[in-house]
Amino acid sequence: MQYTQLGETGINISKICVGCMSFGKPGTIHDWTLDEEGTDAGVAHALDLGIIFFDTANGYSDGTSEEYLGKALSKHTSRERVVIASKVYFNEGRFHPRPSITRSMGRSSDWVPTTWTSTSSTDSTMKRP
Repeated sequence: MQYTQLGETGINISKICVGCMSFGKPGTIHDWTLDEEGTDAGVAHALDLGIIFFDTANGYSDGTSEEYLGKALSKHTSRERVVIASKVYFNEGRFHPRPSITRSMGRSSDWVPTTWTSTSSTDSTMKRP
């Protein structure tokens, strides 16, 4: 696996990121999502390949994507070894993000993020806060 730095944050990520829209309880939003067992297998395989970068969102399968991802990661690796990107746009969080961020953190097995990075369409340079 090849790795690169995330903007100017000093955080190293794999050049391949696993998009987690396909993880979560089937039927909550889509019928084609992977259940908890399938998510666990996919995450384990990604980690075996050296992928340490995962992208999810609070709206994917009504939050179960974040929940299943958190459970799988805590089963197969330590928090310090992976980077999780998430979004809080898909509900009331787009106007008041703090409650959505707090819910997302709880779904990810209480993994506390070590760095918050924010981007917008007007400022796409990422820097360590």
